[in-house]
Amino acid sequence: LLAHISFSFHFSGSLSLVQAGPSNMESFWEVPDENFVKINVHCVIAEQQAPNGVGNLKAVGVIIRDSKGEDLWKALGILPGLTEKQAIMTGLQAACDHAITKEWDLTHIETVSQRVYDTIGQQDMIMLNDDQLEVYRNFNTIFANNFKEGITKRRIACIPRFMNTTAEYLANYGLANMSEFGEVEHSVGDLEFHLARDMGRTLPPPFVMGNLILGDGEVVDGPPPPPPP
Repeated sequence: LLAHISFSFHFSGSLSLVQAGPSNMESFWEVPDENFVKINVHCVIAEQQAPNGVGNLKAVGVIIRDSKGEDLWKALGILPGLTEKQAIMTGLQAACDHAITKEWDLTHIETVSQRVYDTIGQQDMIMLNDDQLEVYRNFNTIFANNFKEGITKRRIACIPRFMNTTAEYLANYGLANMSEFGEVEHSVGDLEFHLARDMGRTLPPPFVMGNLILGDGEVVDGPPPPPPP
């Protein structure tokens, strides 16, 4: 059962969890609550090996949006030499750092990785290797050391893949077109389509193509046939 949790760090660094019921999973994406920003992050794993020969090549896409679905910030690209969990947490760390810079104190994070979701929520019960500890300690530290009493709130949810397709698209675009992970200020590829679809503002592809061909439903007669010889 996929469910949402919310958590907050106290100054001591402790983690408190609040379990909520499952959300409606029948939409492409859900806007964040008022005054929250939502961070979606995704990692894709390529078939080819990383340049250092350690594991397969991985790329991450991460995007921050507001309650209107506006693209506020995004980053994408290849992260060689990292595990899938490390790559996801690296993308998440970049987004959280930007959110703090912008003083976006109310954040809602979404990932399809059950492992990342469980590890963040059960850090006291899961044994991690030193290389894994690094990324989770970074995540804890950026929140704990920038915590504002009564203001800062952070939520995390594990969602089905179809609700994370915009972040997945960015990850695949980064894998195919970028040599390293980094912030991108302009739109890329078909991102605008994915953003619009997440807000329910697109038609199924056959209708979209039909409108393009017919000029939004207006039929214009062609020229008359030539007279017979």
